[in-house]
Amino acid sequence: MWISGGDHFCAKSMRRTSTYSAALHLISARIADSIQRARSLGGEATRWAEQLQSTWTEVLAVTELLVTHPDRVVAMANSSIYLEAFGHTVIAWMWLDQINAVAQRTGAYYDGKRCAASYFFRYELPKVSAHLDLLADIDITKVNMNSDRL
Repeated sequence: MWISGGDHFCAKSMRRTSTYSAALHLISARIADSIQRARSLGGEATRWAEQLQSTWTEVLAVTELLVTHPDRVVAMANSSIYLEAFGHTVIAWMWLDQINAVAQRTGAYYDGKRCAASYFFRYELPKVSAHLDLLADIDITKVNMNSDRL
């Protein structure tokens, strides 16, 4: 049910606007730093940096859309999907930081880090765009759902 995600989203984003803004500013700065470092590595790291930059930009736009929406029930209707999209984007950032940390190192351990990051950027992060598209449309299917109709 969307209530638990809605409660969390509302508590963390909508009720504390200044805290929400400061937190997004802080994480945005850290993500930007990781992206810049990855771009300097070249190759796949640069491609992943660009992918994360694009996704993070979408996350910020959807976050702003939801936080400023006048109807909180509608804004939070798909909050669990928002939390999943946001979480996946943060995990992508963590993988990009792992790539920055291993840089040009060689060996099975470092190859494993690169392989896991590749998997995440190829298979998991692309799913976020579909979630963000649904959120940006302000879909109200769940709001209109009534258990008496089922």
